[in-house]
Formats: sequence, C-alpha cells, structure tokens
Amino acid sequence: VAAAADDVAAALDHLGVTDPVGVAGWSGGGRVAAALAARHPHRVDRVAVVATPAPHEEVPWVPDEHQAGLEALRDLPPDHVHAALSGMLGADLPGDASELLPLLGASPSDQGALAMPGARERLTTMLAASVRQGALGMAQDIAGYGLRPWGFDRAEVAARTLLLYGAQDPAVGPEHARWWEDGLPDARIEMAPAQGHLVLLPLWGRVLSHLAPGTLR
Repeated sequence: VAAAADDVAAALDHLGVTDPVGVAGWSGGGRVAAALAARHPHRVDRVAVVATPAPHEEVPWVPDEHQAGLEALRDLPPDHVHAALSGMLGADLPGDASELLPLLGASPSDQGALAMPGARERLTTMLAASVRQGALGMAQDIAGYGLRPWGFDRAEVAARTLLLYGAQDPAVGPEHARWWEDGLPDARIEMAPAQGHLVLLPLWGRVLSHLAPGTLR
C-alpha cells in the first residue's frame, strides 16, 4: 500500500504537479488514497475513500477459508507468496473478461450502476487489463494489504476526507466506514441507501463535488 502511494507521488513529480490535489480511491484503492495523504501531506488537500474495507483484523470480512489460506503463507518470502497466490487465483480466471465482474464485489444492489451507459463496458476493459499478466497483480495486492502493514497511520491523514459507502454492500458495510472515521482527524461518512459496492459509479458526481468544491464541472 505504501509503495503504491509513493508511486503516485512520483508520478505527480514527473508530471510537474506542485499544487495539492484531490484523490479518490475505490475499494482497495481507498487505502492507497489515504496512504498518499498520510505519507505526502503537502500533496493532498481532499480525499474520497469509497467502499474501502478496514483491515481484516480490525473488522473481519474475509471468508474464514480464504483468511486461513492467507495466514498459511505469512512467513514465506514475498516471491513464494506471490507465486502461490497467482497459482490459486489463476486457476479460476475465466477467458472472457466480462465474467470477471463478480471480482468487483457486485451484488443485486449494483444492477442500476451496471446499467448506466458504458459502465459495464468500462469495467470489463479495466478487468481485462488487470489480468493481462495473469493473476500476479491480484496476488500482489492481496499479499500487500493482507500480510503486511499498510505503511501509514490514519491519524496522519490531515486532508478533509469523505467516506462514501453503499448501505447495501454485502461485504464492506457501515462498520468499515466507522473504522476509518474513528481514526481520521477530519472525516465524515455518507451512506448511499440503495447502493452496493459499485457505489462509485452512480455517485461519482458526489465524489467530484467533494474533491473540487465550487467548480462548475
């Protein structure tokens, strides 16, 4: 998580961006958004954490069998962990990227989000890119947030933070939002009553209004 946040900071350097930015992170990406604000506070003035899980040890949410398999890998070198997870995940990867949509945590409450013009196509394109090198990316993500510290403290996120969650999200519910809120200096929770894990799509306008308040677009 920390390394991904530092990569974003390096990209901003490369692009010559010197003013503070707003940063949004959806699902696992919310950890990276918060880490960027904590590790590079001069870079970030506002954060949107959208449907992002708390650590499993704080708010249990990973199925027991999956967590047990992950714990069995905890003491192995990273390369061994990545290879083992890649093998397990890769065995179940379908050939058609559209069949990967369940990996995004979509539930019946997300049917409206998936019906938005172009939404399903954009998500499928994203998923196809994510598995172009097989399951290695997923393996590294899971190991990175499940087997080692995230590399930042919530209390170090000084930026004003919106915690946006779907009230009908079957995996990442209000208790995750409350965990984030309890440790963030300047945060507020907004629960979207009819939305699931794909809450980012129908409420993207709300995210932008938080990140860039007062703008016309």
